[in-house]
Amino acid sequence: MISFSDKGESIAILVVDDHPAVLFGLQQLLEKEPGFEVVGAACSCKELCSKAAHLSPDVVVMDLEMDDSSGAEAVARLRKQHYDGHIVVYSAHDERDLVLKLLDFNVRGYVTKASSREYVWEAIRAVVDGRLYFDPTIAPLIMGTRLGRNESVGQSGTD
Repeated sequence: MISFSDKGESIAILVVDDHPAVLFGLQQLLEKEPGFEVVGAACSCKELCSKAAHLSPDVVVMDLEMDDSSGAEAVARLRKQHYDGHIVVYSAHDERDLVLKLLDFNVRGYVTKASSREYVWEAIRAVVDGRLYFDPTIAPLIMGTRLGRNESVGQSGTD
């Protein structure tokens, strides 16, 4: 299977976090990785929805806490406005019910902020290549819960 990044194309990424320092750090982290291009940044749900519609990124990497909305509400609004790109959640939260709720909105990747940067990179590549990705703290919480047997799940570098 030829992956998106194997074709020589950059993956366009919109990053979202309500903390300016975290947002800046995440942008820097992603821009240094070959094959990634940060096309925009947002710090609120309103800004996220506007920029996603305008920029049409391949992937939105987003925190779940914003001043004007919860992350689940933001994801629901994105899907309601017909954003069909990939979403990777990058959050401090690791609650099973929250992750399962986000799966209902077609979130395909979830990485906790306590994870290494490589997991963020792996998650982005996995979702662009059509796979699910959950970091090692999240995967055990949801395995066997709702995932179909035919779904390919990446976890800490394995499929």
